[in-house]
Amino acid sequence: MPTSARSLYTADTLLSADSIEFDPRTPGLFALGTYQVDQREEAQASSGGGKDDDDEKEKEGDGDGTKEEDRAYTRRGRLTLHQILDGKDDDSVQVQTLASFDTSAILDLK
Repeated sequence: MPTSARSLYTADTLLSADSIEFDPRTPGLFALGTYQVDQREEAQASSGGGKDDDDEKEKEGDGDGTKEEDRAYTRRGRLTLHQILDGKDDDSVQVQTLASFDTSAILDLK
């Protein structure tokens, strides 16, 4: 018979939580990586440039042939460091945020 897990703690990460990493040498400490993809409100008009313009854009891009400012979206993220604290009773925990860093989207932590 299936059983359901009970949540000990919930929090709003503001962005989509994607990756969490614990270090077994430091009990209770964990890092959380988040991401958000934001669509641009205005579509970029084509420049009407020739092949030379397209080649230059590919050189300045991140390897996918598109400069960041020409994409229809932006990717942002946040890396946060947390400490799990003992709750007042055995059935609860508290989590303290130790640090937070805004960055580009975080899809994996190692």
